[in-house]
Amino acid sequence: MAMLLGVATGILIPAISDWVAPMGIIFIKIIKMLAIPMIFFSIANGILQLSNNGSMQRIALKTLALFLGSMLILSTSTLIFSQLFTDNWGYQSVLPSYFKPEPELPGLPDITAKVIPDNPIAAIMHGEVMATVFFASLIAIGIRASGEKGKPMVEFLESSTIVVNQIISAVMKLAPLGIFAMTADNITNTNLTLASELISLVGITWLITILIMVVGFSLVLKSMKLSARAFFRKMLAPQIMALTTGSSTATLPVNMTVTENHLGVSRPISQFVLSLGSVINMNGLTINLTIIAVFSAQIFNLDLSLMDYLFIIVISTVSAIAAAGIPGAFLLSVTLLLESLGIPLMAIAIIAAVDRLFEMTGTALNITGDCLTAVIVAKSENELDEETYIR
Repeated sequence: MAMLLGVATGILIPAISDWVAPMGIIFIKIIKMLAIPMIFFSIANGILQLSNNGSMQRIALKTLALFLGSMLILSTSTLIFSQLFTDNWGYQSVLPSYFKPEPELPGLPDITAKVIPDNPIAAIMHGEVMATVFFASLIAIGIRASGEKGKPMVEFLESSTIVVNQIISAVMKLAPLGIFAMTADNITNTNLTLASELISLVGITWLITILIMVVGFSLVLKSMKLSARAFFRKMLAPQIMALTTGSSTATLPVNMTVTENHLGVSRPISQFVLSLGSVINMNGLTINLTIIAVFSAQIFNLDLSLMDYLFIIVISTVSAIAAAGIPGAFLLSVTLLLESLGIPLMAIAIIAAVDRLFEMTGTALNITGDCLTAVIVAKSENELDEETYIR
């Protein structure tokens, strides 16, 4: 209701959006402020609880395999769909004769520097999500290896998780105000006069996203003998939050609540899978990056070979994993992709006009994929309460 009211306000009374915009900024800043503590304590506490029954390694491997596999499959599927839905996008310019593609994949030192910080406290203070996950995992492993002497730390982490969750529950009561303000501001300040190529690009991306989410995810749930209707009905609240904020981490509190209380996933699996998923499981971003690569190549009259398509799949997956689940990461990932393919970065100026539309549906698919993964893992571990799921 708040989102619809925001749309109406942005269209009919745009002057009000400037007055209410600060409410949306305050709301998202508070959520971002709590995101790092929530991820740290959820990852550490989830690992400790899962290690109690000896299933930690198995669950971690299942989760990572599902995340990576889904992104590779979605990138490949998007390439196929993009060829079916369009022949070309305009060819608006010709590549200069002096231009030579020079792919530059991120090197191992760049990746390790982002994951393994020199100073973990500084990394946490600066909101470096992947470094936070790595450090939290090491802390949990160290506590478990300490045996009896590590028990005070176990209790501290459990208590801290409860405290952070209570704060988040209080903040989420402000969600309708924040959603209303952000929606009104976005509608007022969005340029709705788009070129036909951009309208086609956004429309095809949304169509592919909806097809994968509704048809693909439903088939996965059906194969596990679970109701797709029940799943999507309960995912409505997190998806609205994702559409409004464009942030996987901002949607994490709602996602955890729905996964644990309404989908019947056990808390340890929910905390581990969803916290990790908010960092590395970027299904929506993978789709967006893949189709943008095809679009950008075509507007610069670049012919893509089979090897180019394989390269797009790889770099889209790598870029998506490296992106933090926060607004703004989308254009950074697009930059990495275009540089790696040797496409002029002036394409970003074209894409930037509709980046918000990509982030909205991309984030919705991200958080839905996280929940689906949590359900799959919980079902395989007999940690899914199916009575709660169908209720």
